[in-house]
Amino acid sequence: MTTAAAPRGNGEEARPDGRSPRSVLGKVGLILSAFGDGDLTLSLTELTARTGVAKATVHRLCQELVACEMLERDGSDYRLGLLLYSIGLRAPRQRTLRHAARPALENLAQALDSPVSLSVPNGSDLLCIDNAGRHRNRAGASIGGRLLQLHSTAPGKLTLALLPDQYPLARLAPICAG
Repeated sequence: MTTAAAPRGNGEEARPDGRSPRSVLGKVGLILSAFGDGDLTLSLTELTARTGVAKATVHRLCQELVACEMLERDGSDYRLGLLLYSIGLRAPRQRTLRHAARPALENLAQALDSPVSLSVPNGSDLLCIDNAGRHRNRAGASIGGRLLQLHSTAPGKLTLALLPDQYPLARLAPICAG
């Protein structure tokens, strides 16, 4: 779920939580997080609108991210680079979990003759760690690594149904407000 940050009007950029990222790393984080599940590429204008960071700053930081292979150019647009994917695959928690769960996922998918996924909570979304069976998106790619919305996907609805009573439902307020 990608939310755009809005400029404050005083020259400072705002994050979705309303606070301004003052550091370069904070702004880089906004740029990389601007790419949503369906976004293969984003233009400089789209990145600027989604982050609330000044266009010149977004351009300069994107050039640096391209130079270190975290972003790639696609004509005049940008896309996430393979280095980010590679780094993500090395994240110990997800790699260990994926490796341990893979045989069970494959067995369950075969037994049910249906796609299954392994997802972990990530704020008001789920992060799909891995999937087995015929679980593919429209382009035919695996959905592993995607953020799934709690309120509009089967794994999300199952998670909502099984939330413990003490779960802070205030975190879900943005979902319910729409």
